[in-house]
Amino acid sequence: MQFKRSVGLKLYKREFLIYIVAILSVIFYCIPDPLIEIWYNIRVATGGENEIRLILEELNQTDDIYEKIEKIALWEGRNIEYVYGREPSFRIGNYAFYISGFSIKIRALAGPFHDDPKWIAYYKVGGCGELAVLFSEIANRAGISARVAGDPGLDHAWVEIKINNSWVIADPTLYWWYINDRKNYSDWNKIWFRDYRWYNLMESWGGFSRVIARNLNGGCEDVTGNYTYTSNVTIIILGSKFCKKNLFLKITTWKKSVEKTVYLKEVNISDVINLNLGKRIYKFEVFSLTWYGIEFYGSRVYDVKDIKNPIELKLERTRITENFWVLYGLVLGLLVGFLFGICICKSLKNRKRKKAILIKSLVEFKSCKARV
Repeated sequence: MQFKRSVGLKLYKREFLIYIVAILSVIFYCIPDPLIEIWYNIRVATGGENEIRLILEELNQTDDIYEKIEKIALWEGRNIEYVYGREPSFRIGNYAFYISGFSIKIRALAGPFHDDPKWIAYYKVGGCGELAVLFSEIANRAGISARVAGDPGLDHAWVEIKINNSWVIADPTLYWWYINDRKNYSDWNKIWFRDYRWYNLMESWGGFSRVIARNLNGGCEDVTGNYTYTSNVTIIILGSKFCKKNLFLKITTWKKSVEKTVYLKEVNISDVINLNLGKRIYKFEVFSLTWYGIEFYGSRVYDVKDIKNPIELKLERTRITENFWVLYGLVLGLLVGFLFGICICKSLKNRKRKKAILIKSLVEFKSCKARV
């Protein structure tokens, strides 16, 4: 009996370990947020808060506002690893992992910890958005009114600081480049804060499209008119034969050859939307999603300076989206997995039968040997 039990354990040991590893890998890949939330509560929140408190202690040594904000920018320039435009070592869900030597830094691209100041202060990695979010958090806690502003068309974010009841620009990304590459950005320590040349620099990057500021109360405010001349654009959503609900309006522009979304909102038929947009070329698109990955859409492309009348949009065409291929791959994967499972079951049965035959043969051999 003991011999049979040991053979059975050896038979299933390897398969059991493979199944456990596969299940854990799928869980971590498909639902990383709950696992990372545990790690956040255990380590990240406390570590990030300690970093922020150390910075605040340094700021409390001066009463000058400019010195305070420059100290925040200086800390970010010396401590944050700027990774905009750099591919991560690998990705899992909403998280990008950057490995350098024995150091692992994790950037939250979306999800509950995206733009979380404590996360940013702990892992010290990100782009202009992370620099602006952490800068704004520390400034507000130091008694300086600050909010994050950004332009999705420029794909850039910065900070607005309230001085004498007026919002002025502080761009920690420019200061970061001054600290880390003074040879090429020798004057950016002057441009980064309350300087008209900052506007000229943004225009050289493609110009403003739609600037949104996140207010201290959590709301958002369209402040495009504070940065550039704007045009008021009216969009009318028309009915069509394809679909009458679950419609979305998306407005995009281009940064070089990359399309950037500047507006996305659910709409209904007959809705009239008014927006202030900067002087750029835009694609105006209405679309409707389906669960099976086929999308209905209609679009128009205009240079905003050429728009004289309201833009009328309706669903006119169909296209295949990534969700279609995801669904197709899922169904195919389930089918392959089902067939593979059948093969594994048959293989295990055959192995079990062979082991049983071997055990029976050994028992008969021992019996014969004992009789001899």
